[in-house]
Amino acid sequence: MNYIPVLNSRQFIQAARDVFDPVSYPWNTTSAYTGLGSTGVPPHEMILYNQYRGIISAAQANASLDSLASINT
Repeated sequence: MNYIPVLNSRQFIQAARDVFDPVSYPWNTTSAYTGLGSTGVPPHEMILYNQYRGIISAAQANASLDSLASINT
C-alpha cells in the first residue's frame, strides 16, 4: 500500500520529450508567466523550447538533456 512508483531522471526526461508540444503550448504563452512571481520554465522544457526555436542545435539539446537525465536524486 505504501509503494508509490516514481520515474528516475532518465525516464522523466524521456517522458518530457514524448509529451513536449510547442504548437499547443507556444513559447510566448509559456514564458509569459516567468515575470509574475512564477518559478519560471523548468530546465528540461527550456532546452526543448530553445531547440524548437532554433537557439540551440539538436546535438546541443540532446547533450543538455542527457546531462539532466544523468542526475538521479
